[in-house]
Amino acid sequence: MGVVALAHGRVDLAPNGYALRNGRGAEWIAMLDCIGHRAKGPEMAAGDILLMRPGPARYHLGIWTGDGLLHAHAGLRRVVETPGPPAPRVIGRWALPEA
Repeated sequence: MGVVALAHGRVDLAPNGYALRNGRGAEWIAMLDCIGHRAKGPEMAAGDILLMRPGPARYHLGIWTGDGLLHAHAGLRRVVETPGPPAPRVIGRWALPEA
């Protein structure tokens, strides 16, 4: 969530006290609505925000670059681009409305 909030200049929406088991899926969807993203179908395009559920009570957001997923990697403790399609289960996709 922090990567997405910061990419939109919304530091006020970045999480505080983030935990791997977070159960914040609904909160993150509300944040995407707040910054103007709209839910979309299954096709991914560069710039889309992906909500994934990699495990029980775990939610993770990332930005699809077209070649990989830009996201905060918990194990590495930094933001990385993981090449290829996202491995965790994608449960939602959002995009900014076209101008």
